[in-house]
Amino acid sequence: MAILGFELEEIARIVALVESRGLAELVIEEEGRYLRVRGPLAEQTKSFATSVTPPMIAAPAPVQAPAVPAAPTKRKERRADSNEEAPGRVRLTSPMVGVFYRSEKPGAPPLVNVGDRVEVGQTVGVLEAMKVFSEFKSEYAGVVVAILVEDGQLVEAGTPLMVIQTDNS
Repeated sequence: MAILGFELEEIARIVALVESRGLAELVIEEEGRYLRVRGPLAEQTKSFATSVTPPMIAAPAPVQAPAVPAAPTKRKERRADSNEEAPGRVRLTSPMVGVFYRSEKPGAPPLVNVGDRVEVGQTVGVLEAMKVFSEFKSEYAGVVVAILVEDGQLVEAGTPLMVIQTDNS
């Protein structure tokens, strides 16, 4: 069942994410849909208010705020000479909002590192949303040339996670 373009399960995951992260408010605008979930910090109460508005007919072009780097708790792996826009390079992007992990278990080695060869369908990371862990698989065969996010970083749908130099380049 959908409410103005959002599935109930999708709304429940977003509300749980706001609650688990202690966020004051989370606003999602994508493909003409708008969802605002307000957490307890928004009004210093323990209740959550959720509002879903109908899709806009003519949505303005999105404006992206400059990226704010995460706290330097873990090293971001990135090859110094990686030109992410070079021919034959593709970005693997997050299919959903969640927390990105480079390994399957805490303390385990990363599933892939810069310079590693990956195949189509190979698990290259894990995404966690609402305490549900989903394998993140490569859609391309090639070599990892850059890992763009920190281990344990909260990502949005569409966030670039890594860059692959494909075999057919």
